[in-house]
Amino acid sequence: MGGSWLGRGVDWDWVDSVNGFWSVLLLASCALGAFVVRFINPINCLSNQNKEYGEGVCFTSEDKLFVEGMNPDWHKLVSYHLWVPLILLGQALCFKIPGAIWSASRGVFSININETVACLEKVQLAKEEVRQSTLRDTAVVYSSILRSNRFIQGVFYIFVKGLSLVNLVGQFVFLTVYFSPVLSFKPRPPDIFTSVNPFLSRSVRCRYTVPRLQNTIILETECRLQINEIYEKMFVFLWFWVLFLAVLTSINLLVWLAYLFLPFFRNSRISVHVAAFTGCHPKDPAISRFISSFLGLDGVLMLTLISRNSSEVVAAGLAHSLFRVFREQDQGFCVQGGLSGPSPNHPGGVSLTASPGATSSVPASSTIVYSEGIPMTTLSPCTDTRPEKPLLQENGENGH
Repeated sequence: MGGSWLGRGVDWDWVDSVNGFWSVLLLASCALGAFVVRFINPINCLSNQNKEYGEGVCFTSEDKLFVEGMNPDWHKLVSYHLWVPLILLGQALCFKIPGAIWSASRGVFSININETVACLEKVQLAKEEVRQSTLRDTAVVYSSILRSNRFIQGVFYIFVKGLSLVNLVGQFVFLTVYFSPVLSFKPRPPDIFTSVNPFLSRSVRCRYTVPRLQNTIILETECRLQINEIYEKMFVFLWFWVLFLAVLTSINLLVWLAYLFLPFFRNSRISVHVAAFTGCHPKDPAISRFISSFLGLDGVLMLTLISRNSSEVVAAGLAHSLFRVFREQDQGFCVQGGLSGPSPNHPGGVSLTASPGATSSVPASSTIVYSEGIPMTTLSPCTDTRPEKPLLQENGENGH
């Protein structure tokens, strides 16, 4: 169910969960670890004079460390390790922003799927009358919402996934340019400075002053930033993690574009759900018209996410209830090869009353049958083989 401790809501798929929850948790843990290791022997200087004082000053100052041969304007880059915990927190925030934007849109101009599924799951074990009534009420409310908006939520969902992909590409470029983790696989002496990756230099020199009576002594010593070895391995892992997620999110975005905009992918699951309840063929034109003109992008998105994250039964029940509302509003439904004759509600129409115990299986001719109390135009083989009750009984009358 949505909102679980795994950080996956009903209106997310698992790739959104990896980007918006697990990656945030990973980077926040890295930031915490980067802060903790600062207190575990982060630097080791060779000087024997005021060693502890020198190491403390060299590690915490931005202008004491330098690499021999480095441009003096770049000296502060050697102390970049001081900002690593904040950099990791900033990366975690960038992963969180797309999911936060999507969550903030719930109930504003989109359907709150989490609340809907929570309500429908509670009534799954209730009495049949209560369950059908809840599904019916939900379908009526959703049909009203979908009537005024059939595409905004779907387009916005694609936009949020695009934001996640932009974030991943930006973070990949950032890690590649500024931390160059690939260089860590190339053999190089640790004391040689490279202008490509000055941020994680390991062998550095420190120039600091020591007070002596009324004078100060300038000392210079060679130090090894052991903390940068840990940071370098951390950023190597993050580089591969971001690369993996960028590829995964790109594929996921293409799949969702296909689900929302290509009829073959868009209709497959929903048409099977509707056909399971109605007896229609999944490729019936009425079902295709129901998906394209009634549900739209928003309805397809809603039912797809519910079937993936909650239950196929809940998604199929809601799809069937929505289809029943669609049948009430549409004059041509459940047809195979064209529309049938005029409706009995129109002038010239012929009313056909079902007898007790009769079924709706009819010859392949223009016929009016009653299914669940709703007049339904049908042509064989799209038939509903469930036993039907007389219309008066379905409306609660005693038939006398």
